[in-house]
Amino acid sequence: MSSPYAGLTRSSSRPIEDGSEETHYLTLDLGAVDPSLLANCGSIRLVGLETSTPFLQLGDLIFQGVHTRTLGTELVLDDARVIAQSEHKVLFNPVQLIPKAETETEPGPESHDTGPSGSAVPRTKRASRRGRGRGKGRKRAGDDD
Repeated sequence: MSSPYAGLTRSSSRPIEDGSEETHYLTLDLGAVDPSLLANCGSIRLVGLETSTPFLQLGDLIFQGVHTRTLGTELVLDDARVIAQSEHKVLFNPVQLIPKAETETEPGPESHDTGPSGSAVPRTKRASRRGRGRGKGRKRAGDDD
């Protein structure tokens, strides 16, 4: 059986200098993703692994990850011998990316109320106009009690 990574190539804008290459093994947990997805996937991209929320692209699917510690030590085996061990993995969940232009122009459902005529009325920030619970408020010049 051939490796699902057999036809893939490394793509990076930073070249690896001679003698500075290190091998690190890291578990990427995709949850309940169909295993045939890796075999049939034309491209795999991993972006931001050094950040707190890395992204993984498998063909047209996008996953967002979070770094976690394993419950015990995970062993990486190659032909029945241990080649690495890890106590760290990245858990990935599928996400849908939305371009910024769409999120800036389309108001969310919570940003409008329906007015008496049924038309949309923008919400106002009433909390900023309210007092802070200190009584009836300040007296104005000319107000008599």
